[in-house]
Amino acid sequence: MEAFKVKFAFEIDFDNQHTAEIIFNTVTVDEELSPGKAKETVKLEGSLLKVTIETVDMRQMRLSLKGFLDSVILAQKTIVLFDNDEWNKV
Repeated sequence: MEAFKVKFAFEIDFDNQHTAEIIFNTVTVDEELSPGKAKETVKLEGSLLKVTIETVDMRQMRLSLKGFLDSVILAQKTIVLFDNDEWNKV
């Protein structure tokens, strides 16, 4: 296993804790696709998602970061689409 050489940490602040919890549960449910090449650490503090991605090289960082952010964006779009009063009555 190669050592992780590249590290990127960032935070995403959501409008509310409920949205942050849904997205946290969405992005943390799957196992790493390449555990020897990348490692994601995600923590939830209120409405703040704290993310650290460590990879073996810059190419893997780009792939990991894109995959993570794509998942966050898809989850947000799904929340916007279904989070309304009509759907909540079902």
